[in-house]
Amino acid sequence: MKITGIIAEFNPFHSGHEYLINKAMEETSSDACIVVMSGDFVQRGEPAFIDKYSRAEAALSSGCSMVIELGQRSATGSAAEFAEGAVKLLDSLGIVDTLSFGSESGDLQKLESICRIITDEPASYKTKLKENLSNGLSFPAARAAALKTTCGTDEALLSGSNNILAIEYMKALRAAESRITPFTIKRRGEAYNSKNISETNFSSAKAIREAVISGNINIPETALCKGSANILKHAVERNAFLTPDDFSAELIYALRMNLDQLENFYDLSHELADRIRNTIDEFKSFTQYIELLKTKNLTYSAISRALTHVLLNISHDRNSSISDFLEPEYIHVLGFRKEASNLLRFIEEKASLPLIIRPTDAAAKLNKKALRSFNEEVRSANIYESAISRKSGQPFRNEFRRKVLVLK
Repeated sequence: MKITGIIAEFNPFHSGHEYLINKAMEETSSDACIVVMSGDFVQRGEPAFIDKYSRAEAALSSGCSMVIELGQRSATGSAAEFAEGAVKLLDSLGIVDTLSFGSESGDLQKLESICRIITDEPASYKTKLKENLSNGLSFPAARAAALKTTCGTDEALLSGSNNILAIEYMKALRAAESRITPFTIKRRGEAYNSKNISETNFSSAKAIREAVISGNINIPETALCKGSANILKHAVERNAFLTPDDFSAELIYALRMNLDQLENFYDLSHELADRIRNTIDEFKSFTQYIELLKTKNLTYSAISRALTHVLLNISHDRNSSISDFLEPEYIHVLGFRKEASNLLRFIEEKASLPLIIRPTDAAAKLNKKALRSFNEEVRSANIYESAISRKSGQPFRNEFRRKVLVLK
């Protein structure tokens, strides 16, 4: 049995994602596709637009065989941390043959050559990178310029969001010495950050989110496949979708309660902590406050991630390495197709980590350290669900009592 893996957020799931799943299975001649998907909070440091079980259901209805949850620490980390945690989780299954991902380039050889230079850091590249940084360039700009000088790499290769993630996936595969081989598919449709809803092409997740927020739920089939459209429409009709500002009250409370120990939170620098202490009285909303805190050195996404870690109470002991902090400790299955249930047996036989199908299994299957991490995930999910319940008026659904999705 040949299996391809995909790493995703599906925020929300759309036609481009369906294309990626089907194309990946076709091009890699795979019998199944396992997705590692972010949970209720995503890499930009924001709540997912709709909950993780709804997004998993959309993926399963569109050809995916199984969805596994990526832990919040990796899901809300930098691009490198996101990739590292997700690749390690896929690798731990012991049954995945390829990692399929979209890229603006579609050229695996070019992406691999950049990956090798960034990973091996030859002297000429290292010298140029240091020189560019000392001249005041941001790290991404300094790296792109160093690569262009060292090997003539087109800077456009490092400006595409999917290319950047693709390189991070390959770096993570190399670092893990994984048996999984990378495979890329050229991205089609609107750009990652496009706000345009296309009538003839795939639209970006960002464009779909913004259309829904502005009151447009009549999104064309070119943007949303049938399964995803029904799930998203149902969420919107119930007012069960979230934006960062739905957590403003929880965030200001968490910040005020932790003003003296902000530096203990994951990815929250001394510089950002000082800015928060100096500006806390100017807080109006989650997004307004990020804009207020922004500087040349502190980007919107970095601040958003740090504030999300405060909201979710994700702290990091600075004496331990980030790599250890991101190490997956269990495999939590969100859902699977009934005909793919044999994958559970294969994972049980081959996986290097315990398999959690029902949250109630965790106490019996996990050691103390892993159980603490699992309880951190449950807490994050319940914070998200509390906001959904408050906004939509629907009953609160405790993560600990949620059942795995089985799509027939």
